[in-house]
Amino acid sequence: MITTKNILPVTSVKRDLMKHLKRVQETGDPLVITKNGQAAGVLLSSEEYESLMETLGILSDKDLMRSLKKAERDFRARRTHTHHQVFKE
Repeated sequence: MITTKNILPVTSVKRDLMKHLKRVQETGDPLVITKNGQAAGVLLSSEEYESLMETLGILSDKDLMRSLKKAERDFRARRTHTHHQVFKE
């Protein structure tokens, strides 16, 4: 979540990069870096970056999205099976 405490000028980030990097790693919150008062970049933890890339991959897979939407419609229409029905012993 972006808040005013997560928006810093590039000069501050350059001066205290390790401190800011540690903060984004610990909190998972992005840090918006400004230059001349305008957003110029974002510092993310590697975990957050990987999560975003994975989400983009899923969202860009048309077949997977179609399948997920069908599954959601089936669930809402109660066209589902229990674990025991699927895996009868």
